[in-house]
Amino acid sequence: MSNHFIFIFPLLFVHTFCALGQTGIDEAAHRITTADSVILISHVVTNENHDKPEAIPNDTTSISFPSFFSGDDINPAIIVQRQLLSKSNIAALAKIIRKPIPKSNIGYVPLCFEPHHSILIYNKGRLSYIDICFHCNGLVTSSDLNLNNTDFKNGKWKDMKVYFLRHGLTYEMEDKF
Repeated sequence: MSNHFIFIFPLLFVHTFCALGQTGIDEAAHRITTADSVILISHVVTNENHDKPEAIPNDTTSISFPSFFSGDDINPAIIVQRQLLSKSNIAALAKIIRKPIPKSNIGYVPLCFEPHHSILIYNKGRLSYIDICFHCNGLVTSSDLNLNNTDFKNGKWKDMKVYFLRHGLTYEMEDKF
């Protein structure tokens, strides 16, 4: 009986370790490919991305930014451009998300973080999202996605930007990569 325990315990440990080792990248790509719908949007700056309202130079008027959310969904007033993805385009997006990154590129911190683009992932009426700033290559996600800037580096940024441009989302895009 003890021989069986010695054999089964390492298998159980390896299985548990592999299950815990699933990355946020794999989970996000899986959510994208199994979603009911995936929509790319470009949007105006929202109040969630500012610590305080900005004052107009030489004026005492404050600028109010709209909220990213309206209830449990995206605030439609912030959307500038929108593109519903086909199944083949969803597969291409998941491929970009899964693209490996060199370990030497980890450690970058975004500078400006004023996102104008998002990936909206709907599954059974529930919204998950990735909010992207192509100016500084920063991102934030809904709490159910475990992605961060270290998962999304260099070549991925260029591929993702080209992907958005190819789908007609040009708002607040710079020409450089």
